[in-house]
Amino acid sequence: MSGKKKPLGRTQRRIILAFEVYHRQHGETPLWREVRVPLGLRPGEFGTRMQQLRRQGLVTFTVEPRSTRVTPEGLAAAVNGRGPRPV
Repeated sequence: MSGKKKPLGRTQRRIILAFEVYHRQHGETPLWREVRVPLGLRPGEFGTRMQQLRRQGLVTFTVEPRSTRVTPEGLAAAVNGRGPRPV
């Protein structure tokens, strides 16, 4: 691999930033539907995107409600528009 970071898509960036902004404003992260519905994503599509973001190390979450956290790498990727470095 070339070592270049792959650009994040607009929707991926919006998802990450929505979780981060909500967390900063409310002291907890939103429920997934509180992010999914305004973005107009179906539940299955949103779940797939969240799994992809987790595999890339941009977010973490468990089965518990409001457990989603944006990683420092995730925030940087969303702000800069670039994904993590390829492994």
